[in-house]
Amino acid sequence: MIFPKDAYCQHRSDIWMLGYADPTPDTMGGIKFINNAPEAFTLVREMSFFDTNASICDTNGNILFYTNGQWIANAKNQHLKNGNNFNPGYASDTFYVNNGTMIGLGFIQGVLILPHPGKTTLYDLFYVTCEPIASHGQGACEALHLSYSQVDMSLDGKKGAVLTNKKNLFLIQDTLVKGRLTACKHANGRDWWLISHEFYSDRYYKFLITPDSIYGPFEQRIGSVITHDVFGSAAFSGDGSRYAQISPYDNTLDILDFDRCSGMFSNCKTLFYPDSDGGWWAGCEFSPNGRFVYACSPLKIWQVDLVNNYEMLTVASWDTVYAPLQTWFLNMGLGPDNRIYVGTKNGSTVFHVINEPDQKGVGCEVLQDKIAVPFPNVFTIPNFAHYELGALRGSPCDTVNHYPIDPNGGIVVYPNPTNGMVYLNGSDLHGASVSVFDVLGRLVGTYQMPNSLSASLDLNDIAAGVYLIQIQSSLFRSVYKVVKN
Repeated sequence: MIFPKDAYCQHRSDIWMLGYADPTPDTMGGIKFINNAPEAFTLVREMSFFDTNASICDTNGNILFYTNGQWIANAKNQHLKNGNNFNPGYASDTFYVNNGTMIGLGFIQGVLILPHPGKTTLYDLFYVTCEPIASHGQGACEALHLSYSQVDMSLDGKKGAVLTNKKNLFLIQDTLVKGRLTACKHANGRDWWLISHEFYSDRYYKFLITPDSIYGPFEQRIGSVITHDVFGSAAFSGDGSRYAQISPYDNTLDILDFDRCSGMFSNCKTLFYPDSDGGWWAGCEFSPNGRFVYACSPLKIWQVDLVNNYEMLTVASWDTVYAPLQTWFLNMGLGPDNRIYVGTKNGSTVFHVINEPDQKGVGCEVLQDKIAVPFPNVFTIPNFAHYELGALRGSPCDTVNHYPIDPNGGIVVYPNPTNGMVYLNGSDLHGASVSVFDVLGRLVGTYQMPNSLSASLDLNDIAAGVYLIQIQSSLFRSVYKVVKN
C-alpha cells in the first residue's frame, strides 16, 4: 500500500513535545506539523524529556496530553488530574531524578498512548519502569512489569483525568525489555495489538485491546534473543503487514511478517550490523510505502530493500557536525508529512530528515542537520502508532462485528462471527485437542493443537450456522459457541 504525503488525516501525531530541562529548565518546546510542514516552537513548561516520550492529539491536531514516563501533563502543561504517583519504581522515582526534578525516563519507546477502541474520550497508556536486579551475573535495572492506565478526556473540564480504578495496573509481570513498545491496528480497523518483548529471550508478548477488555498476554517465540537492553527500537509498517526490531549491542535487525487477524509473526529475517567502525544498530523505521526499512548506527544510515532480497545500501554517513555536541544518529520516527526524522545520540539542537524515504538508494535524500530547534533535545522522538490505519478489506476479520470471546478466562477465540478462519490464543492450548460440533452435537472436525500459544482453525468448508468449539486437555475442558457466516 502506498501512502501519499497528504494521506495522514487524523492528526493524532501532529505535535511533538521535545526538550530537556538542562541547562535551560524554563524554556522547552517541540515541533508542530502545520499543513505537513514542521515548525519548531518554544514554551515554558515543567516537563523534561530524556528518552521516553509519548503524546496524543485530537483528530484536529490539538494536543490532549503527553508524558515522559514519570508524570502526565494536560494541554495546559499542568499535571493531569489523578496522575500523581504515575508509573512508580526505582527508575521513575530515583534514578531519573536530578535535584528533585524528574528529567524523564531513559527508555526509547517506554510509553505508548492508544485511543481506546470504540470510545471517543478514553485513551489507554502502556508503559514500563525498571528496578535494580542481578541480571545474568551483572548488576542491571530491568523492567519487571508492563503497566496500564486509562485517561478519560471528559473529566476535569475536558482537560482529562486518570481513572482511579484503571491506574498502574499490571498487564504482565516478567523481566521485559525496557521500552520498544509498539502497537498495530487489528484487521477489523478498530482494535489494537500491543507488542512487548521479554528480556534475554526470543519471546514476544502480545495483547488484544478491544472495547470491552484487554486480552492476553499471548506469547510467541520467534526472532533474535535480546541479550543487551540498551537503546533499541521497534516499528510497524504503515499497512501493518511488517514489523522490525533493532537490538543495538546484539547488532541484530529482525524484520518479520505480521498477521493483523491473529497477531502472529512469521517469516523472520535477521540482519546483522554490516560494518566494523565500532558502531551498532540504533534506530529503525519503515518507509511510507513499506518497501524499505531504514536502520542507523551512530555514524551511518542504511536502507534495506524488502522487495529486492533485503539488499542493504548505505545512504548516509555522519557529516561531523557539532550542535553543540556530535549529532550522531540515534532513533527514527515517521512524521505526519511522511518524512522520517532522525534524532541524535547526544544533546543537540537539530534533527536529520530522510526527505524522500520511498525512493531507492541515495535518492531518499538524507538531509543532515535539516531541522533546527531553539532548545536542547536529548535522545528523544515521540512514540506513536499508525492511528489512521483502517480495516484490512477481504481478510477473515475485516469488520468490527468480529469480536473475541473468552468466557472461561483463559483462551480467546475469535473472530465471532467468522467468515471461515477462527483464531485461538491462550496459555492453555499446549497439548490440547479441539473438536468442532454442530448444534445437534454431531462432530464436524477434530484438530490437535501445536506446541504454541496461538493456533488457527479453517472452517471455510463447513456450512453457515452455529457451532461449538470444544478445547480439551488433561487438565480442563472448555466450550465456545461460534457463528459461521
